[in-house]
Amino acid sequence: MNKILLILVSLVAMSCSTTRVENATLVPAVQSAWPGVRYDIEQAPTQPQPGVLDAVEFAIEGGNRSLIRAINWPDLQVLALSGIDAQLNDGRISAGVALSLIERVGRFRDGLEKLQEVF
Repeated sequence: MNKILLILVSLVAMSCSTTRVENATLVPAVQSAWPGVRYDIEQAPTQPQPGVLDAVEFAIEGGNRSLIRAINWPDLQVLALSGIDAQLNDGRISAGVALSLIERVGRFRDGLEKLQEVF
């Protein structure tokens, strides 16, 4: 019985530790990438509903996982990629820069999705 209790306590401690590490690394990474991703979204020909980007910024800057879970990233990702495409087509960025921005959007997505997981 003591061994089972010890195993359960260890599992809970590991879970809490993982959440702390993710909060300590993922939240700052997502926060630092957001201004650039937001800029890409703002360059898209179609824009999200008024207030959406400010709400996303509030959730990300606050690091509030409950609010982060509410972010509809798939729609925003389409806009971010569309914004990158618009910048490329207008000649404001090169193909290499566009590729780098696309990779940033992908890393942002990965971090955001991880933060949106329920623990």
